[in-house]
This record gives sequence, structure tokens and C-alpha cells, in this order.
Amino acid sequence: MSEPSTYTYEMFRALPIEGHMLVMQDAAYEATIEEVKQLGSGMREGGAFSVLINVSPDAPVEQGLFTLRHEDAGSFEIFAVPLAKDDQGVQLEAIFT
Repeated sequence: MSEPSTYTYEMFRALPIEGHMLVMQDAAYEATIEEVKQLGSGMREGGAFSVLINVSPDAPVEQGLFTLRHEDAGSFEIFAVPLAKDDQGVQLEAIFT
């Protein structure tokens, strides 16, 4: 797992959209990357950015430190907050500044 301070917009844009698992509370949930968006200037290399992640409907609706895993792309430690929940799932957002 790489260090969160080294994450860049380009790194997350290059990730596959599907095939992720989000590990929350010792359980893993199917996840897809909905959007990776630049947010302007920030102190990190490449500037600030956000990542929207859609998680299966059975995932808990809570903020926290989670691990986003992909078999080919590796694992990423993220802090995400819930934005919405419906029958399709839970939408989380991680912001990197």
C-alpha cells in the first residue's frame, strides 16, 4: 500500500472503474470509482482532487479510514465521508488536498 501523501489525481484517474473492494469494519464491499475530479491548487503534487466511490447497498453509512483494493492496481488507504444512500448503494467521497 502506498503512502496517502503520495496519491495524485493522475494515479486515481488511471485506476480501473470497476473491480474494487472497499474494506470497512473488517468487511469488504464491492465498489466502483464514479468520478475523479481536480479541485484546483493544493499543496500536494498535481494539486487537490476528489474521488467519488459507489459502494454496495449493504455497506454501512459512515465516515472513516478505509482501504480501497483492486486485484491489479493494489491497495489505497483513504478517508472518506458518505454523501448519499439509495437502493443502488452508498456514495462516498474522499478529498485529497
